[in-house]
Amino acid sequence: MQKVLGQDIKDPEERKQFLLDNADRVEQIDYHKSFDSDELSQKKTDFANKSIRIAALEEDIKDFKDKVGLELKPLREETKQLLDDIKAKGRMVNEKCYLFLDEEERMVGYYNAEGILVQSRPATREELQKTVFAEIRHAANE
Repeated sequence: MQKVLGQDIKDPEERKQFLLDNADRVEQIDYHKSFDSDELSQKKTDFANKSIRIAALEEDIKDFKDKVGLELKPLREETKQLLDDIKAKGRMVNEKCYLFLDEEERMVGYYNAEGILVQSRPATREELQKTVFAEIRHAANE
């Protein structure tokens, strides 16, 4: 078979009519049609431009994720701390507390700055020995 038909006819409409008049049948089929050099060059240029744009957008996405990540990290840490506080229904703190000795009950109580008993324990033998402060407090209470 010949590689080309009707190439000597320059007008595309006349060539199409020639092929229609001389064909045994006309069918709709799928086939691979090669691009001419200008079309291929244009597609390569479009591909390069779009690839550059994609790379720039992906860099913007990375920068945005980094920025959001910096904002998100402290929020995650705070919510973790809040969740731990909710689970524990409180939080361990380290603050000055005031020790009071109850000689009658032989107990020691620790009070925070708000005057709330935060811890108590049995008094040791040394703590039950009288001190100058205990004598003054005892005298003031009488």
